[in-house]
Amino acid sequence: MTQKARYRTYETDVAVIGGGVAGMFAARSIISQGKNAVVLDKGPFGHSGASGINWGHNMSDSFEKVTLDEETIKQFVTGYAMNHDGMVPQEYLVTLIKGSQEARAFEFAQKTGGILERKASDGTPNGEPVPETWLHTLYPHLVAQYITQKGVRILDHTMVLDILQDKDGAVAGVVALSLRDGEGVLIRCRAVVHAMGSPCWNYGWSGYGTKNSSGKECTGDGVALLMKKGIAYGNLEFQWPYWRNLKPDGVAYSQGIGIGGNEHATELRNKDGEYYYRTSEAWKDWPTLGTYWKVTFNQIFEGKYLEDDQNKYMMLDITHIEKPQHFMRFSRRTSEVLNRDMGYMIGNEIPMGVEYWESQELPELDGATLAVKGLPGCFIAKSSWGAFLGASAGGHVAGKNAALHAGKSARRAIDPEEVQRVLGHAYDLLDAEPENGIRANTLQHKIQNLVFSKIAYNRCEKNYLEAMEELARIEKEDLPRMFVPVKTTRANYEWRQALEVENEIIYAKAYVEGCMARKETRGTYIREDYKNMDNKGFLKHIFVKMDKEGRMSHYFAPVDDSYVSLQSMIENGTLPEIGAGEYPQPGTERVAAQKLGHG
Repeated sequence: MTQKARYRTYETDVAVIGGGVAGMFAARSIISQGKNAVVLDKGPFGHSGASGINWGHNMSDSFEKVTLDEETIKQFVTGYAMNHDGMVPQEYLVTLIKGSQEARAFEFAQKTGGILERKASDGTPNGEPVPETWLHTLYPHLVAQYITQKGVRILDHTMVLDILQDKDGAVAGVVALSLRDGEGVLIRCRAVVHAMGSPCWNYGWSGYGTKNSSGKECTGDGVALLMKKGIAYGNLEFQWPYWRNLKPDGVAYSQGIGIGGNEHATELRNKDGEYYYRTSEAWKDWPTLGTYWKVTFNQIFEGKYLEDDQNKYMMLDITHIEKPQHFMRFSRRTSEVLNRDMGYMIGNEIPMGVEYWESQELPELDGATLAVKGLPGCFIAKSSWGAFLGASAGGHVAGKNAALHAGKSARRAIDPEEVQRVLGHAYDLLDAEPENGIRANTLQHKIQNLVFSKIAYNRCEKNYLEAMEELARIEKEDLPRMFVPVKTTRANYEWRQALEVENEIIYAKAYVEGCMARKETRGTYIREDYKNMDNKGFLKHIFVKMDKEGRMSHYFAPVDDSYVSLQSMIENGTLPEIGAGEYPQPGTERVAAQKLGHG
């Protein structure tokens, strides 16, 4: 770029990067502390990301009405740890549990139009006393109205490009690009809440990969943003899977059919017509979330799946439901679905494929405050652990501590040349006219197909090595040829894709690095070539770090077990080495703790 970039400047106490549930709860927390906030959302505020684009947010695991004595906390931690084969960062989880009592998400959701389902017998909420569950649903667009009315400045359709630091490395501001008019945006702030959501759009959507309930904003920008600053990320290899209906394409997502956990699983059958959960020994004691998916992936490894040109899938029989034509995601049925889908009636069986909506990755952080280590003034809020718990309570805690940090910090100096460098790179991507060019749209789809085809199902060394090789080739050969055909700076979606592609490559490289390092099956990470679980070798976090040349490396770190000893869980049988295809599980004494922390 030959001339200086134009940009608008705003000043606030805290910049919130991301306008999903986590970002909105962070903004709510910040203003309740008497501080100002600006929310930057790459998409349309209230309708972006994993919660906004498809179905709102199913609310579960709020602990706002629970008496949290020491023993109760340990029970919850044990349940979550069992579900994830020990990989839960315990201080972080307890911070979320305690933070949910302050956030009071269920109470807040009802005040903003959420629907709390209650028992017909006595009117008490479903799922009480612990945890209070099945609030369908928190609607992001309604929460967005509340946030806006409270005076939070909203800059939506605005993509964050970098977090600025002062000479001491502390947060000084944020550089972004308005996707409405193409002008730069500079936010001068004293703290940042990083609430940038899932990276799972890298798996793609219908037409060029799997169907995905993550929104198209969820391209791994948040991971790339911090990794470019030398921040390490852990647990990249652990993804949150769902069962998602695949056909017919025209109404699959408006029907919204999905299975998030154990419900209805005994009605899934494989290509041989076997209802494999009904006969599985693993199913007899209500297995953990990890074992649930080990049952499924072992069926896939054994080739017992149906297949079309895009997906591997099983069939779900819904004839056991009272009104199967009204069957909806999360066990809900509603007659309105027929009107919405213009009278379309689903059949008695539905093809269900595995898709991923969230990743459990987190940067190195202080589990008590959610402060990102290595970037003073940055706090993270994400649904990595506990889904809605992570988004609502995590947003609340991160916002609270960001506000406290801002109250003690002076405004820091910003280097104008750094602002120009960041914006200049964005405009250079728009202006590029390489020979033998490849469109940003095409390149993004190529990366999505690669991640889906090599990592979604058949996770093994061979596929990982092929993915690494192809990512290196894309970065070296395709990325320099990327261009945006239309040069307007106004509402240019493909310009946004060009900016996303660079981040997607970083995320995918880091993701494969983490996957390669975990040579076992654990939790929702299930490998075809390492089906066994190995507590001795891999009951630890794997952190991935990027150097200045873009090279990835990894290191191991112990899992924080400050509340419940992992060694004691191994010794008492609540953390057994259950791999893919290894059943039955130990006895049913695990059930009580499992239900307390279904995650």
